[in-house]
This record gives sequence, C-alpha cells and structure tokens, in this order.
Amino acid sequence: MRREASPSLGSDAKRKATKAIGDLLKEASSEVSSSFHVVVMHHLERRLGRDPVEVLLENSREFSAALSRMLTKPGADLYLGLVAHVLREKRGIDISSEEFVRSIAEPDGNALMICNIAQMLVEKEEEEEKKS
Repeated sequence: MRREASPSLGSDAKRKATKAIGDLLKEASSEVSSSFHVVVMHHLERRLGRDPVEVLLENSREFSAALSRMLTKPGADLYLGLVAHVLREKRGIDISSEEFVRSIAEPDGNALMICNIAQMLVEKEEEEEKKS
C-alpha cells in the first residue's frame, strides 16, 4: 500500500497534531454517545496495530479502510461526516462533509488535508491559550 506524503513534523509538532486530531475525533464521537469514541478507537487500534490517530495523520486511506471494515462504508462515511460537522460548526473550519469524507478515503492532491486541518486546530488552540 502506498503511503501518503506527510509533512515532516518535529516530535513536538507531531504530538500537538496528534492531540488536536484525537480531541476532534473524541468530540465528534460524543455526538453519538459518551463511550463511542473509546469503542471505535479500541477496535481501530486492534485492526491497525497502532494508534489510529497517528495512522490517520500518516495514511488517511489506511485509516478510512479500517474504519469502513469496522463500521461498513455508510457507517464510516457517517462518522467522518460527524467529524466534518464538528470542524465546521464548532471549530470554524469551512469544509463540507462530502469533501472531508472524500479527502480521507480517496486522497489525491489534497493528501495533506488532514495534516493541514491538524495544524489549523493547533494554531487555534494556541491563540486561545494566549488570550487566557
């Protein structure tokens, strides 16, 4: 399987990006139930053999395939649509559900989209910390 290009992140940047995306997935999962995130991440980690958030950042196609095998394709699309909803409505990042689902499942010229989103989330979080 071809690995996507991923930006060369230093360990601190990678840690921040992983935390930002992990928090995003947890927030989206809470739209379903409080335990949904734990169940999904546990089963994805067993299928992928490592942290699913790291896989999402490094190879979104692999993440999407594992999610689809676990939840079925319509279920995975619904879950990723919830993630896009949280991005749009709660994090102020303008992206449609369809565009987000497609960019994760079928990355092309936008292969780095999830890393770009992670960077935007980190920057927003750092701005909020400065205001506090």
